[in-house]
Amino acid sequence: MKTSARQSKGFWSLLGLVMVLTSIAFTACSFDNSSRPSAQYTTPNPPTALPAEYYKTVKEQVAKALRLSVSQTADKIKTDPDGLFGVANHQGISQEQFTKIQLDAMQTAGKQMVTIAKWTQQQADNDFKYWQARSEKALNGDISTWFVDNK
Repeated sequence: MKTSARQSKGFWSLLGLVMVLTSIAFTACSFDNSSRPSAQYTTPNPPTALPAEYYKTVKEQVAKALRLSVSQTADKIKTDPDGLFGVANHQGISQEQFTKIQLDAMQTAGKQMVTIAKWTQQQADNDFKYWQARSEKALNGDISTWFVDNK
């Protein structure tokens, strides 16, 4: 009987330990949302308000690089589960190449804002630094939204 009681006590102790560790792991996972897609994307908040001309220029530049019109690009984004990157991927453009295309489009738009006296050069530089710091995924999401929401 003594052996059985010890084994039983050991079993319950081990089960209790497993339950505590499982509870701790579950709690830690519930606080760590960094792997969830929604936690990775944050709404853009550039340092300078973006005028309509900025959005228009970025969309035109991106569509041109995709060898599509702005409306064709918007239509394809709506039907592609991978959004704007999916459209670029179908055009044979890698994520790295496409990020460069997007940033070049934003830099062109910033230059245009300076040329038409909507922004100072400092505002354009600050804006571009902001977009450079965004993740590739966020950048794709931002610009996809601009096409779809007709910004």
